[in-house]
Amino acid sequence: PPLRERRHDIQLLLDHFKKDKEISYSDRLLNWLEDQEWPGNIREFKSAVERAELNASLKQRQVLLPADFDDQGNVGEAPDLADNILLCLQRYGFKHRSISDTAKDLNIHRSTVLEYYRGWILHYYVTYGRETAIEYLIGKGVYDNLQLFNEKFDNVIQGFKERLNETDSVDNFAEIKLKFFKKLPVFFDPDLKQLLSKMDLLPTEIENES
Repeated sequence: PPLRERRHDIQLLLDHFKKDKEISYSDRLLNWLEDQEWPGNIREFKSAVERAELNASLKQRQVLLPADFDDQGNVGEAPDLADNILLCLQRYGFKHRSISDTAKDLNIHRSTVLEYYRGWILHYYVTYGRETAIEYLIGKGVYDNLQLFNEKFDNVIQGFKERLNETDSVDNFAEIKLKFFKKLPVFFDPDLKQLLSKMDLLPTEIENES
């Protein structure tokens, strides 16, 4: 049967065709691979894995990303940029140079990664609370100075809270976003609204929507 009808075999084939067993991948990537059609069946999949491994190697990266499998768009659209950035940041353990290294790996500007970095800290904070958020963000990485990351984490959250405390006279979320968080990706708008709610600063327009 064609590979698209044997999606449960994708992970086994991926592990089999990977030559460098140290190269890792996320569940998100695996789900993405399972969603592809693979009209060329196993032969196409094998070539795609080899191409992805080469692309990751050329960028001196030990984690596979959807973009590594791309061949002029033949394999479908890659997942959200936010997920790719998080994956890279976790791979680098959120260490000092993780933002610059992630920008280089994904060929995007450092300032873009920085805003997603802050956004992911916000997301995990409002979703899980401080301690669990820090554990999830670092993931399986080995952070050589956990206290330093704790301080960075707290500084990011404190920065959000300080700016939000200046919004008490604004009753429109779009205005808050434009005035105080213009560079924060739209991806994290629900998290920003959740933090506003936790601080009892939720604009009237949003309260009326719920």
